Amino acid sequence: MALDDPQETYDQIQEVREDERAERKREQKLKNVVALTIALLATFAGLCKVKAENVAQAMQKSESERVNQYMWYQARNVREEVLKTAAAEMEAGSANVSPTAKSAWDKQTNEFKRLAKEQGEKKEKQKSDGDTADKHYESLNVHDDQFDAADAFFSIAITLLALTALTGSWSLYFVALVPTSAGFLMGFAGLLNLNWKLDFLSKLLGA
Repeated sequence: MALDDPQETYDQIQEVREDERAERKREQKLKNVVALTIALLATFAGLCKVKAENVAQAMQKSESERVNQYMWYQARNVREEVLKTAAAEMEAGSANVSPTAKSAWDKQTNEFKRLAKEQGEKKEKQKSDGDTADKHYESLNVHDDQFDAADAFFSIAITLLALTALTGSWSLYFVALVPTSAGFLMGFAGLLNLNWKLDFLSKLLGA
């Protein structure tokens, strides 16, 4: 039985070792890239979280202002109607008032009219302020949705990146870049106050 050439055997062993080293280098390179990607993603997600918390606080304040203004609007509307009714009743009854009391009666009637007009003007101001607070709330809600979308995309990306590190698959890494990029895009939109409405994502996420 012929023995294998020692040199050939040695070369084969070296070739296998080189392949193993090359494979380990590729795996290590991928792990380094994945680690860097996760680090960047986590840092950016942290910035988004801070801004998202500020947006949430501003939304609460705006919501409180909106409710307060609309409550005052309703209250002033009731006051206006009561004063108008009182003025109308006094006008209707003025014919039965004695001449000596007529001046005071008319003065009180005009006072009711003045107060009704004042309440009407204040009522419209409350409504305007309430509408402004409502618009501000809706504007903030757009950015809140953007940060929610970014958070969802980052969660998907981290899962895919973890699988990438386990499998050593570059293909899976490039797949993970899709939600990663989407997360960065949504995060930047929120940080830069870009008015990108995401109604379809809000429905998808149950927002």
